[in-house]
Amino acid sequence: MSTSSTAPLRLGIIGAGSVVANYHLPVLQKVPGIALAWITDPAAGRAEQLARVYSIPRVVPSLAEGRHVDAVLVAAPLGARKPIMETVAERGWHAFVEKPFAATAADHQWMLGLAERRGLVMAVGLLRRHYETTKRARKIVAAELLGPVREILAGEGMRARKFGRGGDWYQASGEASGGVFFETGSHLVDMTFLIGGVVSFELEHCEQQVAGGLEVETRALATVTLAGGATVPLRIAVSRLNDVYNGIVVRCRHGELRVPTDPERHVELCSKDGEVVGTLPGSPKPAMPSAVLGEWTEFLAHVARRDRSLDTGLLTTSFIDRCRQVALEHRAGKRSEPS
Repeated sequence: MSTSSTAPLRLGIIGAGSVVANYHLPVLQKVPGIALAWITDPAAGRAEQLARVYSIPRVVPSLAEGRHVDAVLVAAPLGARKPIMETVAERGWHAFVEKPFAATAADHQWMLGLAERRGLVMAVGLLRRHYETTKRARKIVAAELLGPVREILAGEGMRARKFGRGGDWYQASGEASGGVFFETGSHLVDMTFLIGGVVSFELEHCEQQVAGGLEVETRALATVTLAGGATVPLRIAVSRLNDVYNGIVVRCRHGELRVPTDPERHVELCSKDGEVVGTLPGSPKPAMPSAVLGEWTEFLAHVARRDRSLDTGLLTTSFIDRCRQVALEHRAGKRSEPS
């Protein structure tokens, strides 16, 4: 592999869906140090269209034909990733994996094991880590500017009266993601854990609403351990059935911090009775390209150093996985109750 400062990193693109088209490729074509080499997708027409728009030299019919790269963007559905990741490891490619990184904690650890055995760098596309609002909130909480954390609340979603999406949408099948907590929840949980400095959790309760085999609402209560050793309650809700508060509230001894999920909105500093006493600006518009650039810049730096210390969000995957297990147990218990 070429990692010198003069030779660009040759990148293959696995997947030609909306996330690749709308977020990654518009940024990647402008990132210094990256040379797009090829793209592959079972929907060959879609891959060919993106290749034309973004001047990608080759469209390969299968991953077996994708050679001569240093790293890949893995943006294939969760249900298709295991054989892909085996090939990635065999070829010695570093990997930037679009979130969710894995469907279960066991799968996540398996993927990390592949990378460890081959000395490969793996990253995850949890771009909210690179929001200015997330970074600022994390510093405020870590410095205890509002005192020690007492409670964390997190929510995202709204009642969806209609979706208006085609069959390739992420919630179209369990193979794609399995529902809103995998998709939106992976961002929200990761952002919450990062801001709060969460290092471990104990899930107390979780309920999930399922429609057509897909999860459409999750509500959970947990006790989380913070970096300093304190344990505090965490309540989290992600929904497409009901309107919920969109943001993260960190309640501290002397006030509370309100962090929006929208990166362009302000972070609010509040008194103990909830009055807003100050704000910190969000990211300038448009915020998304800046965050995507941030995650790719971080990945490139780690690849150049062969530094495998990037956090791929195992704690986030473990939390989502545990929520699914507890919710299944809860539904099974309700079905077995006498009527």
